[in-house]
Amino acid sequence: MMNFSNNKITITLIIVLIIIVGAFFFFNKDSQQSSEQIIQKGSEVGRLAHDFSLNNISGKEINLSDHRGEMIFLNFWATWCPPCEAEMPSIQKLHEENENVKVIAVNTKENKDDVLDYLMVNKYSFTTLLDQKGKIASKYLIRGIPTTLIIDQNGVIVKRHSGTLSYEQMLDIVKEK
Repeated sequence: MMNFSNNKITITLIIVLIIIVGAFFFFNKDSQQSSEQIIQKGSEVGRLAHDFSLNNISGKEINLSDHRGEMIFLNFWATWCPPCEAEMPSIQKLHEENENVKVIAVNTKENKDDVLDYLMVNKYSFTTLLDQKGKIASKYLIRGIPTTLIIDQNGVIVKRHSGTLSYEQMLDIVKEK
């Protein structure tokens, strides 16, 4: 009889121990999740930038996520847009003089030949991607061009600006982030 009672106590202790260990892991997991900031994807400041893939002028596919770890100056523009044209020299200067910033210009809804001609005539050498159907501009809720987003090294949008930026404004934006 004593042996049966000892087995019962042992089994009960094992079950209680399993419940305690399980509860510890369960509650510890919840506290870790609540202490970590979970950032949702989106097109607004404070959101994780949507990843995308577009071809550059040479036809090579470029992913935004390829540049994780770098500060990104993401500019949506078109060759027919006078305000875009006005800020292009400043974007080129930002590209040439600021190694800590990756300039990515997304041309919206134009054909490759027109964009290539424009870039070559003006001697612009920053990364230019072609959003010929406007899908990425739509995803980022671009309503007017030029529109610029600053994306930090973690892929989070930290600034959004619609309209032309001077070189000094560009520097102020990237240096504050």
